[in-house]
Amino acid sequence: MLLENKVAIVTGAGSGIDAIIDAGRLAVSVEVDVADAASVAAMVDAATTRFGGVDGLINNAGTVRLRG
Repeated sequence: MLLENKVAIVTGAGSGIDAIIDAGRLAVSVEVDVADAASVAAMVDAATTRFGGVDGLINNAGTVRLRG
């Protein structure tokens, strides 16, 4: 498999963590404020410490501002 033994950080995926674990994969949930550089650095450090590195990032976190 193309992504076998790869590590990805997925922001904004808190509710999907249980599904990953139920599928027999490893996952760690880390609370992060993606607008805060120190918080993002702590997230990357947590992933690197737990999994030995990071191969990819999917940034799914954010906010929506409606104009009107």
